[in-house]
Amino acid sequence: MSERRACVTGAAGFIGSYLCRRLWEDGWHVTALDCCGPEGLELVADLLGRAGFTFVQGDATQGRDVEEAASG
Repeated sequence: MSERRACVTGAAGFIGSYLCRRLWEDGWHVTALDCCGPEGLELVADLLGRAGFTFVQGDATQGRDVEEAASG
């Protein structure tokens, strides 16, 4: 995996999931952020658990530290 990193907000939505997939396929480490619950992850379900992809449940307007949330 590359050292290139991206954080995609709204990752479980139509456009966000496409962007996550495209970045991940291009070798980026993707941290995906969305406030949906587990039932809303069908558009990124195939990426969950893969190396280089991390999903963080949260709201971008709350100022969450996604690196800290992804590691803990």
